[in-house]
Amino acid sequence: MIPDFDWSPWLEDGEVVVWSAKPSMVPLWLMGIIAITIVVGVALGVHDGSAKARLAVSIAPWFGGFIAIIMFASLFVRNRYCATNRRILTVHFAQWRRTPKLSAVSFQDAEVQIAPRRPTIVRSRKTRKQILSMNLSKKDEATLFELVKEKQK
Repeated sequence: MIPDFDWSPWLEDGEVVVWSAKPSMVPLWLMGIIAITIVVGVALGVHDGSAKARLAVSIAPWFGGFIAIIMFASLFVRNRYCATNRRILTVHFAQWRRTPKLSAVSFQDAEVQIAPRRPTIVRSRKTRKQILSMNLSKKDEATLFELVKEKQK
């Protein structure tokens, strides 16, 4: 696979990119749209005048604004995921950081955990500590999982 991103500053000598992906932002945006729809529905909905309903109507604009800010901020965070012939890499770019943040784990230390509707987690086999968290499409999840299984043989 030819990557759409220049990984050369983060690769070690002799490493070759075998898989590369960008995060799938569709689930985040769908959850945000659903949350804002519910917030607007609560704020504009007919309520019985109870204290709980008044509280919900008064909190709805603040909650909707918070969700909108998170969705807007997601436009400025650019993450990239990569698997080389030796390691799995994640680079996080954000406008408010001076330098990108690199996270890496070798295939021998990696354990991939895939759960429905959750980010793909890469843990250390020794410590069981989460090292990487990736928002991947189903196809990219399957590719990464097969790649890790193949490299650990």
